[in-house]
Amino acid sequence: MKTKYLIILFSLVFLTQLMLVSADNMYIKNYSVSGKNTQFAVQTLKYEPYPVNAGDWFDVWIEVQNTGQEDAKNVNFQLVSNYPFSLDDNSRQFNVFYGSTSAYAMDMHGDANTVVLKYRVKVADNAPDGTSNLKMIVSVNNKDPSSQNTEYTLPIEIKKTKTDFDVKIHDITPQETSFVITNIGDNTAKAVSVDLKNQGGAAFLSGNEPASLGDINSGDFTIAHMKIVPQKNAKELTLEISYTDNSGVRTTIEKNIQMENVNLSNICVQGPDKGYMNWVYGAIGLLTGAFIVILTRLFLQKRASKHKIK
Repeated sequence: MKTKYLIILFSLVFLTQLMLVSADNMYIKNYSVSGKNTQFAVQTLKYEPYPVNAGDWFDVWIEVQNTGQEDAKNVNFQLVSNYPFSLDDNSRQFNVFYGSTSAYAMDMHGDANTVVLKYRVKVADNAPDGTSNLKMIVSVNNKDPSSQNTEYTLPIEIKKTKTDFDVKIHDITPQETSFVITNIGDNTAKAVSVDLKNQGGAAFLSGNEPASLGDINSGDFTIAHMKIVPQKNAKELTLEISYTDNSGVRTTIEKNIQMENVNLSNICVQGPDKGYMNWVYGAIGLLTGAFIVILTRLFLQKRASKHKIK
């Protein structure tokens, strides 16, 4: 009697497992591949720098997710070049973009139906401040009448973050040259440093290093002291000004300073005085001659001593 009950119990367990497997197979098969169910969620993850500056390049990361159940085939993501944006490499293609059904059936790990696309974009020099829209066109070709061609809008904030400088000579001495650095732009320049671009128009004195000026607010100025002295024939000096702008980007610009109207006759590093050098050379000659005479006398005295001993 017990054996009969055990057989019935095992039979029920087997039938239950069989029904669960069949139901799972039916669940997978119920999702037919159809283009009309393909849809995408497109969003901007981030862009750097933020905000972007007119005239500069920036990187943008765009997340795309296939929220449909079926796979999308022959998918093309095209970022459109439209004012104030332009780019060279604007297309990304996928033969198969997995949907949720494939991700589930293949037991994929992670977000198999999600990709992150990176583009490098140029902002027009005359781009206005404010929000401008990047446009992305997603094309899907599943070889059926439901093929999609959808446009997505991605807002990008544009704001002038950089600044500009005016540079003038403040003073020149045989020990250093100082410059007036004025922030003539609209934004604060942070961690400003000034250096002389390597060139033949100036002598670099001992201890010369870039001048660290700290932050310079819009409209303010400061003095940069540098251990350099222009040469007599210098026509132009080029300073390199490095600073961090409002978006955190380190920028270096060059400023040329014309030297034609600067009197350098009495302050430039020149060669040593000729009369002084003649005196130096004469002293060296006298010392050398005296040294030779002393060595000769010592040699002769030593030789005479040897003859007396013999």
